[in-house]
Amino acid sequence: MSDNYTLSEKVNLTADRQALSTMETFSARAKRIALGSAFAVMPARIGELPYLLAGMIRDALSTGPDGLPNAANAEDRAQGYCGFCGELTVEKLIEGYRQGLFPFAHVGPFKWWSTPQRPVLEFTDFRIEKKIRKLIRRGEFSYTFDQAFTDVVEACSGAREGKTPLTWLRPEMIALYTAAHKAGFCHSVEAWDEDGALVGGAFGTAVGGLFIAESQFFRTPNASKCAYVVLNRHLKEWGFSLVDAKRGSPFMYQQGYKDMPRAGYIDRVRKIVEVKCGPAAWAVDPALNAASWKPDQVG
Repeated sequence: MSDNYTLSEKVNLTADRQALSTMETFSARAKRIALGSAFAVMPARIGELPYLLAGMIRDALSTGPDGLPNAANAEDRAQGYCGFCGELTVEKLIEGYRQGLFPFAHVGPFKWWSTPQRPVLEFTDFRIEKKIRKLIRRGEFSYTFDQAFTDVVEACSGAREGKTPLTWLRPEMIALYTAAHKAGFCHSVEAWDEDGALVGGAFGTAVGGLFIAESQFFRTPNASKCAYVVLNRHLKEWGFSLVDAKRGSPFMYQQGYKDMPRAGYIDRVRKIVEVKCGPAAWAVDPALNAASWKPDQVG
């Protein structure tokens, strides 16, 4: 975490919505609500709605002393719904992660979730494609940490080619993660081309020895994949134990992510979040050769 903030300042920062360079327009909000509503009533999901509604009613009864729902009481018939987030602050976000929760919502109020199976990456399971190693080795891109955080997050929230333009990275979440970045919790990795253009990257949240991979993007093929290898190489070197993808995707599983049952995940997280990892200021270490890294070799 950054040395520019005291602990109390770090955990009490709130999302500064006025700091956003752009706000969601009425038409953009209407489009997101329409797409999000359609997503919720897809045949594969509509059966979950009764349980989700029941979970919302249960919400008020499941909060603990800290105001957060108990992740162990998640409604598995509604993909692990736990409760409403209420007003999200940096303090609340980090404490939620420490307890095995994460915030998410395309539409409506943000909600806490704890999925039955959490896709996580143990570094020894990380798989690096040969073509990605070659791109890193020949210096196709250059890499930095935390040099363009806002640009990375906004790019992650943008429309993806060939995919429905629906994002959970709404303006209030961008503001929250920006505040968490200023507090030293959130970090970005950037990939730049030879002309100095940002062509890929990712961002996530560091909580002790846990790194939550929030989102990534690319404008040039394989740029984010290369940046992701560089990121994981440094996380391993800095003592991080686990990377959490929150929700699985084919890409994540191809990278070596495996599902961990909720109980095991919560138990593991409670231990590793107490371990201090990472430098005060994140910077690429030229001595860490990501192209030749063999994650499956211990040591």
